[in-house]
Amino acid sequence: MSGTVVTMRETLRSISSLAELALWRDGGQRQARRNAWAAMVDDARRARERAEVAAAVDHLNWRDGSHPERLPG
Repeated sequence: MSGTVVTMRETLRSISSLAELALWRDGGQRQARRNAWAAMVDDARRARERAEVAAAVDHLNWRDGSHPERLPG
């Protein structure tokens, strides 16, 4: 009799874990979206910093009187 109870308990455990997987898990899509969003935020921050540095260097070059020709594009 105890063997049947153990088997039933294991079956219920596997059914509940499958139900949890089906209902609560998203296959990692939510975490992938979080990672993508974080990467976009970091890329935007780095792009902003690069633009600020380029503007500061241009400002210093113009202030010093050296006007380097910049290639278009």
